[in-house]
Amino acid sequence: MSAYNKTTMSGFIPADSILAGWLSDKKMPVVRFEVVCGKLSHPVFIVEAKPGVEMFAWKMSMRSLGANRVHVVVVSDVVSYGNVSALVTKEVDFHTSNPDLRVEVDRRFKEMLAGQSPLEWPERIIKMPVKVLRQLNIGGS
Repeated sequence: MSAYNKTTMSGFIPADSILAGWLSDKKMPVVRFEVVCGKLSHPVFIVEAKPGVEMFAWKMSMRSLGANRVHVVVVSDVVSYGNVSALVTKEVDFHTSNPDLRVEVDRRFKEMLAGQSPLEWPERIIKMPVKVLRQLNIGGS
């Protein structure tokens, strides 16, 4: 990853802001979500499979248990090319006082990694800035 800075954010992720899908070539899974810090909302991308699957497991578990949001600490790279930048992460530290939620996430995550989940990865196309994709050596779309 070609980044010029790291940032750490502490805030919450609204469950409905987590969008899983594919880059336009449908070869790479991607997840986009919002981290709300105070009054600001920051879009963040995950472009690696395992952390993306974990985030999707959080979304589905939060939905099934009626949780609207979860507190997180996100360490991300600020990936930039010219005047275009994006926050891209591999690390999301989830904080919840609901032990049932964490158990449900762990169960779903393991099922998805083992290919035993009834859930399917959404067919949605998620766009990232082309210049950022090039900086990540992913290619443009």
